Amino acid sequence: MRLLITSALFAIGCQESTPRPTLSDNVAASFTDCSDEEIKLLATKHNFMPAFKPCGNNRFESFAWSPDGTSLYFQLVNDPYIMDAASPNKAVASVPIRHP
Repeated sequence: MRLLITSALFAIGCQESTPRPTLSDNVAASFTDCSDEEIKLLATKHNFMPAFKPCGNNRFESFAWSPDGTSLYFQLVNDPYIMDAASPNKAVASVPIRHP
């Protein structure tokens, strides 16, 4: 009986835990192909509304939300813009300055 209990304890106590992904695994996963359907599913699941195309290259240099969360400032390679995130059509206006 003691032998059975001892072997059961070793079988339970010696199980290997699942290995955690390494940094290189995480980086590789972040550069996998973009899936529009997966992003739409996750956005819906988490009640998130994307402002731009999910798999596009938006070429952002910088961005910032207004304090009230209704406007988004973003700068592409050469031109700054402001998006009215509170409007139904997410209107975008060009800002007549080069450096904010």
